Amino acid sequence: MPASPGSGNRRNREEGEPVPLLISFPALCRYAWAMQKENQLFEDFARLLSSLAGTMAGAGREAEERMRERLRAFVGGADAVSREEHDALRELAAETRSELERLKQEVADLRAAMESRTRKTAG
Repeated sequence: MPASPGSGNRRNREEGEPVPLLISFPALCRYAWAMQKENQLFEDFARLLSSLAGTMAGAGREAEERMRERLRAFVGGADAVSREEHDALRELAAETRSELERLKQEVADLRAAMESRTRKTAG
C-alpha cells in the first residue's frame, strides 16, 4: 500500500509499521513558497479592497458636497431663508405677538377707565 505525502508517522494497517514521510525537501520548499505566494495574494487583495473603500468614501463625500451646493444654489434662487434666519424670525414674531396682546389689554383697560370717569362726571 503506497503512502500518501504528508502521512507522517501513521502506521500501515496491514504491517503495523510506521509509513515514512514521502515528501522531499524541494517539494516542501515549493509548497511553502506557494503558500507564501497565496498569502501575499490575499494581502494584496485586502489592501486593494481597503483602498477601494477609502476611495468610495471620498467619492461619496464629494458627491454629497456637490449635491448640497446645487441644492443651495436652487434654494438660493427661490429667495429662501436659512434655518438660523427662520428661527430668529419665528422668535421675533412670537415676541411681537405677545407684545401686541399686552398692548391690546392695556388699550382695553384705558378705555374702561375712560368710560368709568365719563360716567362719573356725566352722572
